[in-house]
Amino acid sequence: MKRLLPLPLLIVAFLLLAAGLATAAGPEIEPFSTTGYTTNIVPAPDIPGFPPLIPSEFQFLPSGQVKFHIAAQGGPAVDDDLFCTALYGAPCQAVCFGFTGQACGTGGYFAGGSFQFDEWGVVDPATFGGANFGKLKITTGQGQADLRFSGQAIPTLSGPVAQGSFLVEKGTGAYKHDKKEEGTYSGGAGFVFTVDYAPLAFTPCPGGICPDRCAVFGAAEPKLKKDDLKWKIENEGETALTVSRITVNWPEANGSITKVKLGSKTLYDQPLGSSSVITGVLGLFTVIDGGWLGAEADRQIGADKHADLQLEFANKEISEEASDYTLVVEFAEGCAVPFAAFPPPAP
Repeated sequence: MKRLLPLPLLIVAFLLLAAGLATAAGPEIEPFSTTGYTTNIVPAPDIPGFPPLIPSEFQFLPSGQVKFHIAAQGGPAVDDDLFCTALYGAPCQAVCFGFTGQACGTGGYFAGGSFQFDEWGVVDPATFGGANFGKLKITTGQGQADLRFSGQAIPTLSGPVAQGSFLVEKGTGAYKHDKKEEGTYSGGAGFVFTVDYAPLAFTPCPGGICPDRCAVFGAAEPKLKKDDLKWKIENEGETALTVSRITVNWPEANGSITKVKLGSKTLYDQPLGSSSVITGVLGLFTVIDGGWLGAEADRQIGADKHADLQLEFANKEISEEASDYTLVVEFAEGCAVPFAAFPPPAP
């Protein structure tokens, strides 16, 4: 018969094991920041109200909005003073300090590191307010962390302010245990910027539960096959989200949109498709913000749930190039999630 340890020894052993696991798991992710500069900007067209520089990937859409792609970076591992001087007129650190008062790179939890990110979005060209998403890679001497983010640019009198949510997708070295950590961010939306990130444990929400937090992410690309488009939307927040507005741009050759579904529920089944509002910009668009079919619950994505937005087109062989489509889904709770892409560069 196996002899059992006395109860006090079992308790001590359990506590030692728990302490060991906590040590192995490492500390929780803490607040951090990124300060850097955009790397893909070019002179803007001569359009009243436009800034003098715009991202090199910047395109007007049939709806009158614009889609964009921004690449940015900062920190000792990526700074190139010849590049910064050519683009901004000064070495990289001088550019960051001059615009933000901060050194280029990462601060806080990732202090002394470097970062690079790519961001895509859809905005109103009059205010540059809109929705965006992207990927952020942070590298320090202790490891690397890959994050995704999704949020909005909010117009203010001093320019748009970026805010939204982030999620750590994976990490290496000291950051391996940070996978699936999440939180919020806010900061400037200029070409030289500082963005501050607050993990949920450091937000003013009790126990890290933020019922008002917008944390909605879209799949990297929609699935395009035969006559339909499917795009996965994930609600990583603590509250159900209710679709209130859908804006779509697509190729005219697809014909009209004949049905809109969220998961298994049909939200709209009338033909949709308006001609471009901008001369010389080809394609169709639609904005759906009423006339929904079914109950309000049919337009909801539950907390920590996902659903596919499905669009069916009149023609049976639609374009299968993702960059031919842009999507913006807005929610009554104040969130929005976009999809935008550009064709890959020519070889």
